[in-house]
Amino acid sequence: MKRDRAVQYCDLGIELSLNLLIFILPFRHAATIRGFCILFPLLLWIIKMFLQKRLLFSRTPLDLPIVAFFLWGLTSIVTATDFRYSLDEIRGEMGTYFLLFYLIANNLQDEERMKGMIKILMLGVFTLSFYGVMEFLQRENRSLTDVIKINSLTVDLGVYLVLTVPVIFILHGLSNSIKEKVFISIVILVSLFALYLTHNRAAWVAFIVQVILLAGIKRKWKTLSAIILIVVTLIVIVTLTSFKDILIHRVPVLSTTGEMVDRETAQSRLVIWKEGIDKIKAHPFTGIGYGRESFKKAFPDNPVMLGDKGLWHSHNIFIEIALEIGVPGLIIFLWLLYSLTRTIIKGMKTTGFGKVLMTSLFIVLIGFLIRNQFDHIYIDDTALMFWFLMGMGMAIMLKGKSMELREKRIG
Repeated sequence: MKRDRAVQYCDLGIELSLNLLIFILPFRHAATIRGFCILFPLLLWIIKMFLQKRLLFSRTPLDLPIVAFFLWGLTSIVTATDFRYSLDEIRGEMGTYFLLFYLIANNLQDEERMKGMIKILMLGVFTLSFYGVMEFLQRENRSLTDVIKINSLTVDLGVYLVLTVPVIFILHGLSNSIKEKVFISIVILVSLFALYLTHNRAAWVAFIVQVILLAGIKRKWKTLSAIILIVVTLIVIVTLTSFKDILIHRVPVLSTTGEMVDRETAQSRLVIWKEGIDKIKAHPFTGIGYGRESFKKAFPDNPVMLGDKGLWHSHNIFIEIALEIGVPGLIIFLWLLYSLTRTIIKGMKTTGFGKVLMTSLFIVLIGFLIRNQFDHIYIDDTALMFWFLMGMGMAIMLKGKSMELREKRIG
């Protein structure tokens, strides 16, 4: 009896820790709390195994690609530009992502608790979005090209909203309370306004694709047609008016002649992508070492980076991974994405809450990958949030698998 109560306390501690984690994840100056919210439930998970005298770990379709990606990352440190930096990144970043994924997948298989956690996430999104919008509105001498500036964040606000808004949207469909639906609608509207104020074009593109995907999945053809018409109309209006300044992002760069000139950031990305691909050709098998800062460590005198200080990495997730741990590492990463996508699509064919959650995660995955084609933001707390959400989806899949096995035994 005491043992059962101890297990319940462990489950409660894990749940509370993960609730706190999903709220504070994007905030700066919370590294200690963030670390506690990962290590403490990990300890409770181990204690649960000891109390129940069995291994509370379920296999997932991602196990092989995750292990392969982690091991290949470790082998890449042999030829890494900065051995200690790459080792720290693999241990402290990559290892933490996968640890959080398995922690959630094996300990959060109750739908009601999961819905509560999504509500906590919604409060965090609302807090960030509202704070960002108010900061913008209270600023003097605002212009069309001004953007939200939240110095207390550890994540890119645009990609954070691309990751979280689709998950929050499912609460609207699941709620039976009018007051709750109204509040969720307000949160989504404030978040969308905040997303606009980021002036993050890649995040806009990702979110537009997410909305189109959702309309297509739901077979809302009239809605889909209306969305496309609105997007085309907005593009025409922006292009033909002074609002076009919102879409033009220029930064001062050092030209080959030694002069400072303004260059559109889209051109800068084309330049750094070409540079990244050229560097991959020089290091196709092992790469230069895991970690986004490996680029500037390996090529400190690179003329592209010296000309534009913002180009200190390749600004594309696939180019960056191939550059860091070689083409084999990229192939393993694509295998991991394939396994993840296949699992999510399988979950979309189920019923109830699981189907709704997996549909939102499919939209999250596509939006996240689109955003990462124009930058490499699969890092730090953004990657933690990504694997947190994917862990929730895997937890639902493992619960369904467990119920199927139980039914077969009874039959």
